[in-house]
Amino acid sequence: MKSLIYKILKYSSKKLLKKYKPTIIGVVGNVGKTSMRANMVLFLEQFSPVGTNIDNYNTPIGITLSFMDEKSPGKNIFAWVKIIFKALSKSWFGDSEFAPIWVLELGVDSPGDMDEFIKDFLEFDVVVFGFIGEHPVHLAQFKDKKQLIKEDAKVLRALKSDGTLIIDGDDTVLKSIYRKRDNVITFGFGNVNIKASDFKVSIEVMNTEEQWDNYYSSIVPKGKFKVEYKGSSIPFQVDYVLGKHQVNSILPSIALGLIDGMNLVDISQQIKKTVPVKGRLRCLEGVKDTLLIDDTYNAAPSAMAMALDAISRLKAKGVRKVAILGEMKELGSESQAIHQDIGILAADIVDVCIGVGEDAKDILLTFHKYNPKGLYHWFENSDEAATKIVDFITSDDIIIVKGSQSSRMEKVSLELLANKRYRRELLTRQSEEWI
Repeated sequence: MKSLIYKILKYSSKKLLKKYKPTIIGVVGNVGKTSMRANMVLFLEQFSPVGTNIDNYNTPIGITLSFMDEKSPGKNIFAWVKIIFKALSKSWFGDSEFAPIWVLELGVDSPGDMDEFIKDFLEFDVVVFGFIGEHPVHLAQFKDKKQLIKEDAKVLRALKSDGTLIIDGDDTVLKSIYRKRDNVITFGFGNVNIKASDFKVSIEVMNTEEQWDNYYSSIVPKGKFKVEYKGSSIPFQVDYVLGKHQVNSILPSIALGLIDGMNLVDISQQIKKTVPVKGRLRCLEGVKDTLLIDDTYNAAPSAMAMALDAISRLKAKGVRKVAILGEMKELGSESQAIHQDIGILAADIVDVCIGVGEDAKDILLTFHKYNPKGLYHWFENSDEAATKIVDFITSDDIIIVKGSQSSRMEKVSLELLANKRYRRELLTRQSEEWI
């Protein structure tokens, strides 16, 4: 039944794509895809209607549902029948509101996943290829990192001959993908086409009614950095940028502006804020007058390291820094060594390290080895941590919470969140199906 539904949705989607010929931007990578996608949509919507994935619908059937502007009804067969009729109607009679631009995030978890996107389905005008890193998530389903990268790189088979590849130039493992290609724009902090530099961050409080109505929190991290391109260097100041890696989620939007003929000065005026995405370095009011940084959507090793780097940039005298870190999954045979590396990083940055989950023990043991004066504690799971975590927190702490999706670290963030009435608006996985 599921296969039949998908075939109908795919048929209808292809008819719409053929009729309206929208510009399609595909987004792949291992870290930061959703943030890059959200920022590109925010930027492009200033000029044109833009379609994108509904929520985190980054599978083939999820993308067809997004084209139909419908959420999955689960096991409700009558709702599925309604969606099928809507899809067929759109394929026969068209859709006057079908967006002329689509920014689509493509999820790849195992070998062969990319094939369903690109074989007789999607064709891209632009492909944005984000960070992979030395230890990517979802690696457990692949033989090795090279196989995962090869799977993601299949997307280039569906890039139009005159299309553009926008790719993270700081990630050395990706160089083989674009070394011999034309129409490539690299971005990052190193030797790239669009270069960011001089990143600094500050935290401001905007306690206005409009701020609360729009963002459900008064805390606004403000990132400042320079962007260099072809000899020009322009300062940017962007709200809701806390980590250096979040700058990389903005640079593809800048690339799109440059492709369209804009200059850096004009682009800097159009990009004044990013989308604060739930579960991704979200700065919130915590209990006991703490600063809570909720980064619980997921955790690749590189993203965990980047989150710790972000908290290291916050300077405050006499304030403890606390890292509550859930175990990272799908890392394969290198899992222990990777968790130990995170422990070494944490030892240099935080005063208190709390681990959640069996594999997080390796973080704590290494943290204690390299920071014997630091406080540390272990919880078996996020449920146990949630019931006791407030006792480990003191007034004015800066707290970061992070872990793999399966660790369910948002349960810990919920207990630390001061404004629990906004839990659904602020935290990830708060829908009925998760709770």
